[in-house]
Amino acid sequence: MSGPWRPINQRRPARIASRNEPPDATRAWPTARDVEDQRALDGDNNTDPTDTDVDGDGDVSMGDVDDEGPSSSDPMTGAPGGAAVGIAAWREQRQGMEKDAKSSSSSSPLRSSGSRSVTDDPGDDYDSEGERARAAGGKLTYGIELEFLMAVDAGKPEAADPHPEDGRWLARYLFGEDPESEGFQYTVRNRCVDALRRAGVVVNKTDEIHLRDYSMDDSEEEDARKVDFIDSLEDMAMPDRNDAALRGWSPATPWVLWDGRANANVLVYIMVGDLLQEFFDEHTSRGIALINTRNATVDRIAARFLVPGAKEEIRDLRLSRETGYIDPHHVDVPGMANKYRAWLVTTDPSVNAPAVGVGHYEMPPGYVLDGRDSPVPPDCYRWWGAEVITPVYDTENRACAENIQRAVQQLREEFRIHKPMSAVRSGVHVHWGHQDGWTLLQLKRFASLWVVIEESLFRLHRSDRSNFNYCRSLRERSRLAYALSPDNPALRAKYRDALPQGGSAVSRRYDRYMASRIPLDSLGGMDGRLLGLVQNIWRYPDIDTLAAAMSPWSFTDEVAVRWNVTGEKRSDDPSMVQKQTLEFRMMQGTLDFEHIMHWMQVCHRVILVCRIAPDESFYAIMEQLCKKASIFDALGVSRATHDYFLQHLDYETDPNGRYWEASTEQATEGYSRRQIQPLRNEKRIF
Repeated sequence: MSGPWRPINQRRPARIASRNEPPDATRAWPTARDVEDQRALDGDNNTDPTDTDVDGDGDVSMGDVDDEGPSSSDPMTGAPGGAAVGIAAWREQRQGMEKDAKSSSSSSPLRSSGSRSVTDDPGDDYDSEGERARAAGGKLTYGIELEFLMAVDAGKPEAADPHPEDGRWLARYLFGEDPESEGFQYTVRNRCVDALRRAGVVVNKTDEIHLRDYSMDDSEEEDARKVDFIDSLEDMAMPDRNDAALRGWSPATPWVLWDGRANANVLVYIMVGDLLQEFFDEHTSRGIALINTRNATVDRIAARFLVPGAKEEIRDLRLSRETGYIDPHHVDVPGMANKYRAWLVTTDPSVNAPAVGVGHYEMPPGYVLDGRDSPVPPDCYRWWGAEVITPVYDTENRACAENIQRAVQQLREEFRIHKPMSAVRSGVHVHWGHQDGWTLLQLKRFASLWVVIEESLFRLHRSDRSNFNYCRSLRERSRLAYALSPDNPALRAKYRDALPQGGSAVSRRYDRYMASRIPLDSLGGMDGRLLGLVQNIWRYPDIDTLAAAMSPWSFTDEVAVRWNVTGEKRSDDPSMVQKQTLEFRMMQGTLDFEHIMHWMQVCHRVILVCRIAPDESFYAIMEQLCKKASIFDALGVSRATHDYFLQHLDYETDPNGRYWEASTEQATEGYSRRQIQPLRNEKRIF
């Protein structure tokens, strides 16, 4: 990490906004880290940690790339051809303005010499003396949710492996198990966890409350809970390969001085820890893997040596070890949930196969479809909807991206994962946050930029994403969009409460600040409806009302960006309920690392422009976009990412290549760790 950094707990008082600043400005001056972020937007645009390059053998490299961005001059740089002043010059300018604001002069049109009036800066209402700014020099963070559909087994005990030459995992002892049961769910989930751990990924096993069957009575639940959330029905059914090696093992006498004045729980914990360490060491000395030792063997040893109650202590310690790992590369954000300090694996019931039919597949040469004699895709497998979640990661730490690369590679190598297609309904969701949180000004900028570029961003993905219930357009399906609906008076009436409620005088004040940051004439010439959206975006007085206006119109839908943010002029600290992130939901499901990283690069540029670009730069970028400039050029996206997306657009369906090519989802090789030629009568579906 470059630049100075202060621990999160070192906070400083917030600066009161200058009267010459926009009404949303409660942020501190740009820090050294902001300057570093600005440099990431300058020059060749290839210093982003999400940049990727592909070397000769097709692998993705996280090293620097030498190609230049698509634009000869970045509007963020202030160089010839650009419209911006740099961060340093901006800081100098703002410091001068702050000094002017301290004088008693009333030359500013937004000040009055007497009592407050409608021309006062509404920013005066935003701060309080007790407000504290978040940590100076905080990190821009991201987290990724990967959704995919994986094969579990062939469905019936007598069914043969549909692809016997594949070699990747299929369960052998889950036949007859209800796929909704805790035991089934935890078995498959834990198999994914173990696979990721083998790749060096720091991942925890978590107790999934939503998987519990609350319809069971006490006796049924007690019986079901014999399968702990860290256990596996597969492991329990398999013979213990370590049983013979451990049959004669005995622990050494514990050397713990039992002091009656000491805490008994602490002493028990120490003894249990020593006993477990001996047990681990015995595996190491005999060259056997601890993961292969079954619970039955542990129970047999416990029955020989442990007093009643000790087994429960061992279980608790074992649970703590399985659930307490911390990824050393994670980023701490005040208030965030502990579970986001390591990788997680859970289930997503919405990722399923019922909508998939035989028409979604390209059959290998020689395959004869005969639904009477054999199952057809996708019915030749039982499937499990998986969701793998990264910790909170730092955009500047390349080790984080390398962890993602190892994770997706391991998943693809170890499991039979269904190819991405519209009928599977999986996605890649990217959460963007910051240790310093969000300001209202940053979020207004983001909302304005997003509604202008949303259509172009949708075209970087499959065409079905823009019509997907969980990825609706903010321009078309947000509450604000419906409140401004030009063709539907009933919708306008129903959602009129989503409009800003400050009144005409307040709206005029906000409009004056907006005018110097948004090219209203260019925006109006582009799309009159967009002009109304952006004007109203700038009239909201706090984050809560803005986020509500950007939310979906229906509880059964989601929009392309989920606003997981709350607060007034600054976002609140994260909590179990609100992550305080902007969740980008556009991307279709994939485990293609290169594809994910190129999309991340586009997202990264969007976030940086909204957070740190000087006002003049933001105005210039918006003006370029309103005049139909390429989003790659206007945002300064790297040439590698620019070329990657252009090469994968669908030029067969539309000569202009309007969307990501859907044909790639039906190629026959799929997610294989090696190129496997389809066998005769084989149904290649991954």
